[in-house]
Amino acid sequence: MANIVDRLLIKTAPAFDSKIAIDQNMATLLSEIDNKKSFRQIATKTALSSAAFKESLKKLVSLKLVKMENTAQESYITENFLIYTRNILIQIAGPLGEILLLETAEQMALDMAKIPTNIVEEFISNIASQVPGQKQRTEFKSIMLEKIKLLRGYGDLKTRHKIGDLN
Repeated sequence: MANIVDRLLIKTAPAFDSKIAIDQNMATLLSEIDNKKSFRQIATKTALSSAAFKESLKKLVSLKLVKMENTAQESYITENFLIYTRNILIQIAGPLGEILLLETAEQMALDMAKIPTNIVEEFISNIASQVPGQKQRTEFKSIMLEKIKLLRGYGDLKTRHKIGDLN
């Protein structure tokens, strides 16, 4: 079963035909829902505080304007992404780089062939925490942050905040 933050938010038609009052936060949240983005992606895109996001979502669900659905299928990072990560690690940390990649996957109980895209930031952050040397760690984080932004299709500052643990 998918984690709640990885579930899709779906717009629904209200069961009744009367006026519904929504506040600015609810409107902001509703405007980001496109029936393709997960809870996590929408939370990242909005500038709402965690409390405002939760309260607005609760109201929208209670008004039956939004529902949550499990994602149809879990997606995994590609072999190319892993090869890229491995190569960057070896370039930055030498032969230790490959060991860091494999040990991190093992510590997180992940199958290297099936690392879910929804935890790529955590995976990279965990690897980064083990890279020796502040300069090398910072370089790895910076390179991988850009790669993750491309993977996610983000180009805004909110991505940097979401992956802020990498910095």
